[in-house]
Amino acid sequence: MFILVDITYLLEYIMILYQSKTLSIVALCLLFYSCNNEHEKVNEPTENQQNYNPNKWDEMEWEQTEEEYQESLAERENESVWEYPKVLSSSLRNLQLVQNPWEESSLLCAEDEGFLLIKLVDTEDSVQNLIAISSFERRGNAYDGFYFYHFNLNGKIYSKHLLNDGDYHIQDRNNFEQLNDEILFYVNQDQEDLYKYDLLKHFISKTLNNGVHEFDDSRIIYGEYPSPSKNKTVEFVNNGTTLLCTNKKGKSDTLIAQEYSGSWSFGEVTWSADENKFYFDNSGAVACIWEIDLLAKTIDKIVPEHHAHCPVFYHDKNTLAVLFCENGCVKITRELEH
Repeated sequence: MFILVDITYLLEYIMILYQSKTLSIVALCLLFYSCNNEHEKVNEPTENQQNYNPNKWDEMEWEQTEEEYQESLAERENESVWEYPKVLSSSLRNLQLVQNPWEESSLLCAEDEGFLLIKLVDTEDSVQNLIAISSFERRGNAYDGFYFYHFNLNGKIYSKHLLNDGDYHIQDRNNFEQLNDEILFYVNQDQEDLYKYDLLKHFISKTLNNGVHEFDDSRIIYGEYPSPSKNKTVEFVNNGTTLLCTNKKGKSDTLIAQEYSGSWSFGEVTWSADENKFYFDNSGAVACIWEIDLLAKTIDKIVPEHHAHCPVFYHDKNTLAVLFCENGCVKITRELEH
């Protein structure tokens, strides 16, 4: 068995054979074979080749510049502008589109967080109190971490707590119930551990009697949003393509009906105190927060931002107001006189 090595060593071996007068046909064949099978020279990798990772997409091919990104946003917004009249004219039923003036402001913002849920709580403070849940990225996974906030309408933060072992079920509609001066809640789907937040002392503790409290499940049926008195119910039917309002006697009024296009992708609903208006968020082609006035038969886009969600009604000193989440902020929009 022969091992082919560098040709220099092979030539030295052949010279030894020649001097010893024992040069054979085999040696000549080896020389010919080695010369014709010299390894091809491999070029040194370039800088780009050295940094190339076969497990990643080619960044040069897929990367989008800031200018291209802004242009794509503008294109999508222009498409939405043209899509609005078409969607509204084809889907609204017995509703007139109006544009009343609303004024928007931020209550609470947090960098690198996304707010998921807000709720009003009852306290003896002169300023309305709220709680909120935000998510943040931890260990590289979005929605891997959650914060609990207690603050008021002036933006004053009473406390902020990290919630361990949480998952997206933390934002369920029936979660975070107030019982006297405590807020009861669970942090994940298992609901094995019941926690309580003390509104006066501002701390969170785990309860020892998980089985004592049962959360109100009357509002957790997907697509059904009863008013506080249960006299009216907003329903999303036909795979979410139709928005109905049904009274206690069973009479239904169709407010929005669409083909199965997702233009209206209804989200959360909140009612006004007098139950004559309700507000909902939408993530479809006409994404924003809307108000429907059941008496006036009107629909109004009160928050134009596409990422606004989780509306909560609040009656602020005889002024209609709606709180909502938008990315890393909790905001409020107030209806102006008109």
